Amino acid sequence: MILAHCGIAVFIVGVTMVKGFEVEQDLRMNVGETAMIGAIRFKFRRRKRLGGPELYCGTRTFRVTKDVAM
Repeated sequence: MILAHCGIAVFIVGVTMVKGFEVEQDLRMNVGETAMIGAIRFKFRRRKRLGGPELYCGTRTFRVTKDVAM
């Protein structure tokens, strides 16, 4: 029983650490725009519409690079 409680404590500490170091940002980007999250650069390169008259779907292409100067 002590081992089970220690396992739950390790789980709680792990979840807390992951959430504490997580970076999340919601963006609305148009083609050609760039966004930085930390040292990672995201550039929205193009969008392509797929589907037919009754279905709309598409693909988005991003270029992801890491700035090594940071």
